[in-house]
Amino acid sequence: MSFEITEEYYVPPEVLFNAFTDAYTLTRLSRGSLAEVDLKVGGKFSLFSGSILGEFTEITKPHKIVEKWKFRDWNECDYSTVTVEFISVKENHTKLKLTHNNIPASNKYNEGT
Repeated sequence: MSFEITEEYYVPPEVLFNAFTDAYTLTRLSRGSLAEVDLKVGGKFSLFSGSILGEFTEITKPHKIVEKWKFRDWNECDYSTVTVEFISVKENHTKLKLTHNNIPASNKYNEGT
């Protein structure tokens, strides 16, 4: 399973990139649920107090992030791939394209089957 979301924001790519990679900002945006980020290729991250786990596989600041991504209760080897692109349309105008691929077709709640 996969999905794609595209939205446009009137900020430079750096602002959106930082919103997706700064632990303090992510914690604030998730209403205080702890976020941890080790922003480097191979670095780990967790969101929503550990409910979402992952690893950065590609970082092109401030244009692209690729992550191995999973819910904590997915099977240990089940990771999906999240790609976030920050495309400059013009000054202070950025298109954000988020693609989520390889989402497991089912989980322990039998959703998606």
